[in-house]
Amino acid sequence: MRIALLDDDSRQSDLTCKILSTAGHACQLFANMHEMLQQLQQEDCDMLILDWQPTNRSSLEAVRWAREKMHPQLPVLLMTGSASEDDIIEALAVGVDDYLVK
Repeated sequence: MRIALLDDDSRQSDLTCKILSTAGHACQLFANMHEMLQQLQQEDCDMLILDWQPTNRSSLEAVRWAREKMHPQLPVLLMTGSASEDDIIEALAVGVDDYLVK
């Protein structure tokens, strides 16, 4: 599975990619939303894993973009440091499939 991972915390993203790679997945790291969206316009992935608040733009903006531009069944996982019920409800309403509290 080809997984695009957006997280501005390099320690967290390196660890996540290491675990995914060990499980046999190809993981492509992105430190900012602009970089990730440019790459995804050229090459598809099989799953998106997004940090809640990356440095460039809102992760929810990326979810909206993915739902419009990529295949509709693309799994999207949101990693968040917030367990706020309101944040989780908002993310699910936008199209996130699931979330993981860091």
